[in-house]
Amino acid sequence: MDKKLFFLYTLTVIILTILTACYSLPPVSPQSEQRVPIVAIVNNTGFDCYEIYVKPASDQSWGSDLLGSEILPNGETFRIRLTIPLGIADIYDIKIVDIDDDIYTKYRLQFANGANVVFTKRDASDY
Repeated sequence: MDKKLFFLYTLTVIILTILTACYSLPPVSPQSEQRVPIVAIVNNTGFDCYEIYVKPASDQSWGSDLLGSEILPNGETFRIRLTIPLGIADIYDIKIVDIDDDIYTKYRLQFANGANVVFTKRDASDY
């Protein structure tokens, strides 16, 4: 490879690396961060829960389980930060699944920051 071409290639790679490393999304202002709510899901079903799903009401898919390998024991609370700011998605559906694969669902909930969503036996699909 020609020395000039090699130098130009190396210089281009270095510049692109620096630009990539320096590029970042604009900082999140305190006002916009407050608009992405934290929601507390309270399990008062009488059973430990092994799965939690939250989705905007307009979405068809429940997405992935937010508990992962964790368990939400009966009487305990699980807090999540939603990923979509209020104003873009204000209405949500929540589904939890207990140890017996019973499903508890709440539809069309309007969230605000710090909201508590309490699940009881009455929220079971077979209640």
